[in-house]
Amino acid sequence: MIRKSFIIKLSVAFIILSATFFTVQAQDKCGVSMHVNGLLPIGQFRETPECIVPGTETGVGHHGAAEFGAGLGFRYNYRFQKTRLEYTGLGIFASVDVMWNALNKTARKSYDSVSCTKPHYINVPMIVGISYTSTFRSVANLYVEAGIGCDLFFKTTEGWSGNTTKYKMSPQFAAEGGIGVIFAEVVGIGVHYYWCGKHNLEIKGKTYPNKSDIETLQISQLAFRVSVYF
Repeated sequence: MIRKSFIIKLSVAFIILSATFFTVQAQDKCGVSMHVNGLLPIGQFRETPECIVPGTETGVGHHGAAEFGAGLGFRYNYRFQKTRLEYTGLGIFASVDVMWNALNKTARKSYDSVSCTKPHYINVPMIVGISYTSTFRSVANLYVEAGIGCDLFFKTTEGWSGNTTKYKMSPQFAAEGGIGVIFAEVVGIGVHYYWCGKHNLEIKGKTYPNKSDIETLQISQLAFRVSVYF
């Protein structure tokens, strides 16, 4: 009986402390936030070549043929507390995302028709930059941010059993900009643009006949973001 009572009291105390921490962090809009992204590839990353022949230079290569993807990210924003800039809405942030895109329907059909393993695209942009959050202290506040950093890009293995093509991870300069609204200083929605760079798809391991050792792919995406601020 005593043990059960102690557990209940400890649980209540933990909930109160957690709620207090959450409230303080949310009120000053400083701290960690987590977000999920719906990803819309644009430009060359989205383009589909006129003819797709898996295992040759007329595969997806220089055209990503990527479809709508998903991502998860974390962000830390610092608001210059106890300085002259504290109430200006300015801040600095650091963020990291993991983004995933599959091939579109047209490309998938070409790979499936010859029983070829389809590649997937993974991007990990790491960004630092400047943010601005309005200080109306109302139900909703606007935010704007822009930053630069590095994107790590990886194209997964494709091919057939015993005859696969593997790609090395490629790092490139990246940039990001976004705008959105924070509701009740807890939940935010926004639209962000990611320039993930022009990556060299360097091949390692076994390769297909007549396939270039290095391909290039320009990657950019629009991210439709929902965030939770802790």
